[in-house]
Amino acid sequence: MRNTGRIRGRKYSYSRVDEIPEHLKENRIYIVGRLTPWLLIFKCPCACRSIIQLNLLIEDDPCWRFTVYRNRISIYPSIWRITGCKSHFWIKNGKVKDASLYGNDDSFFAMLYASFISIFHV
Repeated sequence: MRNTGRIRGRKYSYSRVDEIPEHLKENRIYIVGRLTPWLLIFKCPCACRSIIQLNLLIEDDPCWRFTVYRNRISIYPSIWRITGCKSHFWIKNGKVKDASLYGNDDSFFAMLYASFISIFHV
């Protein structure tokens, strides 16, 4: 069952760390590995607050990427939890975008639309 907790509009900041922190702060994404980032770890933006770990190593699959622009983090492709709350979302410029608003596919066009909304603040 999909968690209906509000995720849209939630904002995240980020910190670069050498090791996985023992305690994760709310609304904070940790970039693990200062010289060579290998993991993103943060709490789910929905009410479940489960810990999400995203691999950054291109040798492994699945693999995510991140960018930081004007001190705001973006993660791609989308994050889609297949267990637990089943949340599906993007993080663009530090803001959570609920992917269910654009359909439940991870297509190029859905991501392009979310980027358009983010850029033009529609």
